[in-house]
Amino acid sequence: MVHFLLRQDPKHREVLAKTVRFLNPSIQEILRNWMKAYQAVDRGLSRPALRCMEQLGLDWFETLSDEREGVSFDRFNETARQLCRKGVDFDRLVLAFHLIEDACHLYLQKAYPKKDELVEAMVAMDYMCHACFSALASSYFDEKYTRIVRSPRQSRGFKRMAEAYDLTPREFEILKQIVDGCKNREIADLLKVSIKTVEHHRASLMRKLKLRNMTDLIKFAVRHRMN
Repeated sequence: MVHFLLRQDPKHREVLAKTVRFLNPSIQEILRNWMKAYQAVDRGLSRPALRCMEQLGLDWFETLSDEREGVSFDRFNETARQLCRKGVDFDRLVLAFHLIEDACHLYLQKAYPKKDELVEAMVAMDYMCHACFSALASSYFDEKYTRIVRSPRQSRGFKRMAEAYDLTPREFEILKQIVDGCKNREIADLLKVSIKTVEHHRASLMRKLKLRNMTDLIKFAVRHRMN
């Protein structure tokens, strides 16, 4: 189960709730526009996979409509696993949610004519998408890559990649745990170090690999494991 904790700032939660409430009445139109944009750039999916992709968007909206402090992504994760079984790769899922983010941003511009309110809404949308990508990556790797991570061949590939990018043994170990879907607290407990130490090594990884965010890091690791 993936459980995402919303920020504690009451104002942020209020903006997030308002943003979701505004988008919900237009959900079907947003999803239609999203699918048109997606099909325009990627026609390689089968009809069942496309239907599953539409359901993924619907699950995402329904999940984020829940205004509790904690949000569970169970239904969203199961739909993502179904897509994985249909052969949809992670790059396509990332592309799909970049497009749905763009579609939502267009609607937000209609809702918030004042610049400061629009900026707040955009920040809320970015936070929603961060939650989405975290859940998406977790479900995808749980389904598709758990056994691959443990194979000797892939371990050798990991080591070659670590040497090429001058990763320390600790950074190398933390990278493997990140790709396994572990959170900072879990990595800290497993390696018996502080969370701050994990965060430091994580930042160092991003800098050495010249990556911007967790999505880039996960894609990078998958690419090197599959060589």
